[in-house]
Order: sequence, then C-alpha cells, then structure tokens
Amino acid sequence: MADVLPVTVFAASDRTRVSLRDGTQWRSSDGRVYHLLTAWAAVGQAGKGQRLLHLGLDVSQKEALLATYRHMLAVVLGVGLVCAACAASVVARRGMRPLAEITLAAQRITVTQLHECIGPVRWPKELTALATTFDAMLTRLEDSFTRLSQFSADLAHELRTPINNLMGEAEVALARPRTPEEYHQLLGSSLEEYAKLARMIDSLLFLARAESPETHIVCTLFDARKELEVLQDFYDAMAEEHEVAIRCQEQALVYADPLLFRCALSNLLSNALQYTPRGGTVTLSVTQADDYTLIVRVRDTGIGIAPEHLPKIFDRFYRVDPARSQRRPGMGLGLALVKSIMALHGGTITVESVPPQGTTITLRFPLPAEVRR
Repeated sequence: MADVLPVTVFAASDRTRVSLRDGTQWRSSDGRVYHLLTAWAAVGQAGKGQRLLHLGLDVSQKEALLATYRHMLAVVLGVGLVCAACAASVVARRGMRPLAEITLAAQRITVTQLHECIGPVRWPKELTALATTFDAMLTRLEDSFTRLSQFSADLAHELRTPINNLMGEAEVALARPRTPEEYHQLLGSSLEEYAKLARMIDSLLFLARAESPETHIVCTLFDARKELEVLQDFYDAMAEEHEVAIRCQEQALVYADPLLFRCALSNLLSNALQYTPRGGTVTLSVTQADDYTLIVRVRDTGIGIAPEHLPKIFDRFYRVDPARSQRRPGMGLGLALVKSIMALHGGTITVESVPPQGTTITLRFPLPAEVRR
C-alpha cells in the first residue's frame, strides 16, 4: 500500500468518529482515482489500544463510468438542442404559413375588390376568429365605400340641378335685352335656387358635425307639448294652404336640446304636410313610457310609404318615387337629419306606414336617471 498510496496523501484525523462520506479524492500519477479515509480505531482487549487507520479505495472505474455518462449526456443534450431548434423552426414556419396566406390575401384586396373575403373555413381554429373579424371589417368597409360613392353621386346630381337652372336662366336672359321686370323675375328665381343650395350645404354640414365623436349637445328638461304648439302655430299657414289639420295631444317633459328637438319635429311635420292630401290630419303626440322614455309621434293620414322603401328613407338624398308626391319634392335630407339628431340624443326613430292610410314616425328620447322624478 505504501508503494501506491504514500502516507503523506492521507489527511490528518482527530479522534472523533468519522464516516465513509468524510473521505477525500486523490488521483495518482498514473491517473487512477482513490477514495481516502483516515480514522482512529480501538484495538486490543477491551478496546484499550488506539490505532490510526489509513483506508484507500480504488474508484477509478466508477469515475470513468461517471465521466462517460457526463460525456454522453453532453452529446445527447447538444444533439437534442439542435434537433429541437430545427423542429421548432419547422413547426413555427408551418404554423406561420396561414398568417402569411392571410397577409397575401389581404394584400390582394383593393378598393375595387372589397367584396373578396378571406373565409374562416380552411384556417386553424386559432385563426378562425381573426379571419371572421377581418371579413366583417371588409363588409363594413365595402358598405361604407358603397354609401360614400352613392352619396357623392347623389350630391353631384343635387348640386347640378340648381346650377343648371341658374345657368339656363342666365343664358336665356342674356340672349336678348330684357325689361327691368324680367330681370327682377330672373333675380327672384335665382335667389330661390341660391336658398336651396344654402339649405343643402347647411344640412350637409350639420350631418358631418353630427357624425363627429367630438360633437356634444346641451340638453335641458322642458315641456314637449309647448314646443309642439309653437311648431303648430308656425305651420298653420302652410296647413291652411294645403287644407290639412294639425292636432296636438298629451303632455310630457322631454330631456333634449331644444333647438335640435324643434329641428327634428319641424322636418317631420313639413314632410307630413307635403304628403297628406287635402282634408287630411297630422297629429303630434307626446307620451311618457314606463321605462322613463319620452315618445313623440307624428302621425298623418297621407299616402303612406311602400314597404320596400322603408329601410332606405333615412339615407341621404334618398327619395321615394316622385310620383307619390303631389308637390315639389325636397332635397332628401330631412329624415337623415332627424336620424342624426336622435343619434346625438341617444334615442331611436322608427317608421310605420300603411299605404294609402298614412305614416307614423316615432321618436324615443331617453330620460337620464339624474333627471327622473
């Protein structure tokens, strides 16, 4: 043992009890590994003698086995990391392929191809909601572009008519010398066209402001019946000319902007008088609903509106067949203005019509909790 493990390689030991785990590792010059332990032991009769024991265990094979395991573990981990990275790259590319296809599909969509859609059928369930939402957005955009295009065409047509009238009258007047009375008549006719253009521009500006999220209105609580009576007095002359009776019924408080409330009812009353034949009646009524909503109804005994026109009558510049009107049709902005006014108040507008019995338009103004009684 002295040739393999010199005494100097053993650590000093006190006389306390030791265990096999207290030993040390030592590597010889030939590369072998030993586990060394130094301990005192009782010997002789009755254990009265003391001897210092040096124990050495050759653990080279175990260390070599552990070293082999460590090497193999490092190789396996390295190969595993490389394989995992490659597999992750393949899985990620395959998983991102639907997104790339959705991107290509979105790039193919232009202003003239908004009708195309991505479709949620062939996509993974994680992307189905995205495709569905994207298609819904395209549908809204297509509807907005269609409405905008139609609005531009209608606006151009509405502006062209009075301008053509003005140009035609001016050309006729300049064709030969005119008397002062003829020029006076020409200026009066032109002034009517200018007034129509001014009203149209004011209505369009109001509609644009009403659609802005920054638009705020000042609402107050007032007697709706008094406002209806004011409108009745204002339109009495027109009603007498058309031989139509105006009636006001019920009484209730409304929480709204007084000017906008009057504007909305004025448009509805004007339309009702236009499309009610002689001897008819226009009834204005206000009632308080159980859900703290004020209901304003404008009911006429006119010619009514066909069912196919009801969903479109609130569109700008939309007119039902002019043959239904016995008088000059308006600009087609009145009901659009009323709808915008109700949107500003957080209310609703509905229409019920039975040709040729008449039409009923219902406005619902909500009453906030802080002003309820």
